[in-house]
Amino acid sequence: LGNSPVIDLMVRVPHSDEPPFMVDVKGASHKKGWFVSRKEQCAELYYILVCFSDDRTLDEFYLLSQREVNTLIGEYQNTHPNDTKQTGLSYTEVKQFKDRWDKLPNPGL
Repeated sequence: LGNSPVIDLMVRVPHSDEPPFMVDVKGASHKKGWFVSRKEQCAELYYILVCFSDDRTLDEFYLLSQREVNTLIGEYQNTHPNDTKQTGLSYTEVKQFKDRWDKLPNPGL
């Protein structure tokens, strides 16, 4: 796949007939936010947003479906119609998705 503008990982569960799913990983070294843009709907795309701690022992992980990312971006655009430069998600917006590993497909696990 090379350097894909849409995904970082394609994941397939071993010994499963389930289709693979895709993951886009975004990292930040601060609790401000992540650069993420709205994309065409893809049910198999998930985001893992990582907030790195200074010594890496307290890294935080936020997991969202692509639909949830598009919804959050759309809600921001609706409430801030004059902000044409917003291209991401704030830390405050994604706090509710912390450690939501259950969002990733895991058939039979």
